[in-house]
Amino acid sequence: MTPEELEEQLKIEERKGRLHQNYLRRKARGKVAEDYEKTKAKKKAALDAKKNAIRAEDIAKGVSLCLLVTCRRKSLKEQRVKESRQHNFFLYLIGFIELNPYFKPYNVCVS
Repeated sequence: MTPEELEEQLKIEERKGRLHQNYLRRKARGKVAEDYEKTKAKKKAALDAKKNAIRAEDIAKGVSLCLLVTCRRKSLKEQRVKESRQHNFFLYLIGFIELNPYFKPYNVCVS
């Protein structure tokens, strides 16, 4: 790299460091949290307005996204319950095998 490019990169790094230090000072004073609380309601209202507009457009088109999401969530929940039952049964079998002194596995080579 040329000296000019190195100097340019150094200036950029110094600026990044200064901005980060300013951010840390603002955070320590609590200004970042204040700013967040001030803008949170406005941002949430804007996001909700966008969502409602999209939802109204979908309803006008005849697409019911809400029903699809709830059905998908339900099926995912049922799938998780099924997997947890299988997992619990597997753990039960392992415990049964370890605790049962009369259990003899079939494929054991005894010498």
